[in-house]
Amino acid sequence: MRRSNTVSMVGAFLILLSLTLAVPMAQAAEKDYPRKPITMVMPFPAGSATGISAQQLAGIITQKKFLPHPIQVVFKPGGAGSIGTAEALQGKPDGYTLVYSATAPILIHPLVKDLPYSHRSLIPIIQTLRSSWILSVRNDSPWKNVQEFFEYAKQHPGEVTVGSAGDYSWGHVGLLQIMKATGLKFRHIPFEGSQPNVTALLGGHIRASMTISGDVTKQVSAGKVRVLATVEAERTPYYPDAPAIRELGYDVAGTMFTNIVIAPKGTPEAVVVTLHDAFKKALETPEWADFIKKVGASPGYIGYRDLPPILEKYVKETAALLEAIGVKVRKIE
Repeated sequence: MRRSNTVSMVGAFLILLSLTLAVPMAQAAEKDYPRKPITMVMPFPAGSATGISAQQLAGIITQKKFLPHPIQVVFKPGGAGSIGTAEALQGKPDGYTLVYSATAPILIHPLVKDLPYSHRSLIPIIQTLRSSWILSVRNDSPWKNVQEFFEYAKQHPGEVTVGSAGDYSWGHVGLLQIMKATGLKFRHIPFEGSQPNVTALLGGHIRASMTISGDVTKQVSAGKVRVLATVEAERTPYYPDAPAIRELGYDVAGTMFTNIVIAPKGTPEAVVVTLHDAFKKALETPEWADFIKKVGASPGYIGYRDLPPILEKYVKETAALLEAIGVKVRKIE
């Protein structure tokens, strides 16, 4: 009996000792973070505007040594961004696996798809930029302006194909808004990312496309694409001649497009702060300012402390918007 009690006491002591040592060891690991390269998952295809932004930002941080180890961008596309996002968010919350994404996989997809994550099961680290949604056609299209485009769609309901970066991407949601506000019917063609969407437009496989402004900057400059309208409350300075659809008298609020860096829930705050500060330094560089200007985006910094309530607000507004246009919305716990 005494031997049994002694063994139990020794076992309890060892457990207590291990727990006691684990705390300072974890704290030391956080203090020394990062001790190896960081993987930043890109859930969209290579060549997409979001993918290029991720590579640019990771490159600035690595080249300027804002962190002692590099950030490596790994492309894991699929499911309009939700597959790579889900995989990364189920990883260890140690700061070595991040996601750089547009916000649709985080804010929209959990509302309409059965996914193992939502905006409440992640930690937002930093918002990096904003961009406007636009409706565009090929330059040889018969429609010279959005009024002519709408008039044709009115006469040919369901005929005009409009592409987007995927089902329930912000571009798709913007198209749903347009159809609800105008009463017009378009045929939505979803693609796996923005680049295939633009490629299909250039190849004449779709008649029009919903993209962010940066997706077609080069094509507009080359005279291959014409921007008909912005799907925002106001015109974008990059295409000042393209009216906001709201100017035509339609109640289209527009959709948000931002890029955001996120980590799995449970990532230590000290690690979050280290990452946030490194990314923020990169956003303040001339290289980043030049880059976002070239791709037709705008500065969009929001820090980790302010992002959670903002994301919560966006999700509530998006859920209400989807329900208003007849989409069945899932309840997020």
